[in-house]
Amino acid sequence: MDGLARSTVGEYHRVIRELARHQASANRTLVAISEACLKNFLYAEKSHLNASTLNWTVSIIRKFCLWARQENLFSTDPTARLIAAKVAPRYPTVLPEKQVQRLIESPDLGCIKGLRNRAMLELCYSTGLRSSELTGVKLTDIDLKARTIFVVGKGGKERYVVFGEVAADCVNQYLKSARAMLANGKFSYLLFLTAWGNAMNNGRFGVVVKQAAAAANIVVPGVSPHTLRHCFATHMYERGADLRIIQMLLGHENLQTTTIYTHVSRSYARAVYAKHHPRA
Repeated sequence: MDGLARSTVGEYHRVIRELARHQASANRTLVAISEACLKNFLYAEKSHLNASTLNWTVSIIRKFCLWARQENLFSTDPTARLIAAKVAPRYPTVLPEKQVQRLIESPDLGCIKGLRNRAMLELCYSTGLRSSELTGVKLTDIDLKARTIFVVGKGGKERYVVFGEVAADCVNQYLKSARAMLANGKFSYLLFLTAWGNAMNNGRFGVVVKQAAAAANIVVPGVSPHTLRHCFATHMYERGADLRIIQMLLGHENLQTTTIYTHVSRSYARAVYAKHHPRA
């Protein structure tokens, strides 16, 4: 489990504990698991899980069974004939460029928190960073002259991302006029800090995004830091960026993950066409 987030490891443990309890209820041990046992367990889980979560549960069990076989605990793989549940495609929420601009420009630049929030929002949209990646940026990771950030993403994978001049100016203004006041004498190697000089985290940044969306009168439900990541990728693609470049910047291991933004763009194009073409 090296390189996995703590929350992911916790989810692995939860699923295996549930499976162990299911086995124990039938007076069977975990290593005595069979295909029929797994099907019974998954059928019970199906009553309160959607297809995506059910497939994630199967994936965890597959990895457990692979480990068990490597440890010679199983002679066969009880997951070999399990079939994934069908999942309806879910496309991410993407805001039009003008709405993103309103959201990013909504913080009050007359206060130190406003300078910080504007810098975070601008940098998030400019780079497509995940929330955890953005809040984890260290002072030594960012180069304002070269406009690059060194990022350690999922699974400990390293990459460099680039950002624009507007984002660089906002971060520079935050560093000059706000960060030292937020730090309040505390030492921190992280770029973005709370009003108490502590590290920003995903939850706090989520609140920043929600407040910015409300201030910009954006009524789309569920706007979050990840929405800005989706907007970054979709708007880049709509403006002609190569999909592989977007994949590299987002830190996607598989190009197939990135192709969802081609579907989003088509949906957006159809909506624009339906609204504006006289013969639609």
